[in-house]
Amino acid sequence: MGYGNYSHAAHAAIVADRAAKSGSEVFTQTATHALMNPQGLKVRESRDNADHPNSLGIAFALDVTGSMGDIPQTLARRELPTFMKLLTDCGVADPQLMFMAIGDATSDQAPLQVGQFESTANLMDQWLTWSYLEGGGGAAAKKATSWPSTSWRSTPTWTAG
Repeated sequence: MGYGNYSHAAHAAIVADRAAKSGSEVFTQTATHALMNPQGLKVRESRDNADHPNSLGIAFALDVTGSMGDIPQTLARRELPTFMKLLTDCGVADPQLMFMAIGDATSDQAPLQVGQFESTANLMDQWLTWSYLEGGGGAAAKKATSWPSTSWRSTPTWTAG
């Protein structure tokens, strides 16, 4: 959780290795990964440490409904290293990314999935690709962001060392 160093080259290699893979080869979950289940979740921490004295927790909340499910695919196959490079080029010294997958509260089996804050390319990639891309949705569906189970977000995310 937040330890280790980010390598753009390592991350670019991860993405290049999977560029030609199908979506189901990249995102293999067929249900919520046990470690991304928010049931009972109280807090996710992004903390300063010896490796990262100026950590900045960034929650990447991805809409994984049918109409927006291409976004996680694009991040996993091409754009996440570019995003990380942009952050560092803008002076964000110690970014720590956490991925959330947001589905439809009324129709999806996995309307909310929550990862952990990470600093290394491998661990960021792991949490992203552990997301279950259910692909639900519909005209009357409600995103999980308005659902009561997201009340854990009102708990502070600790960033102090």
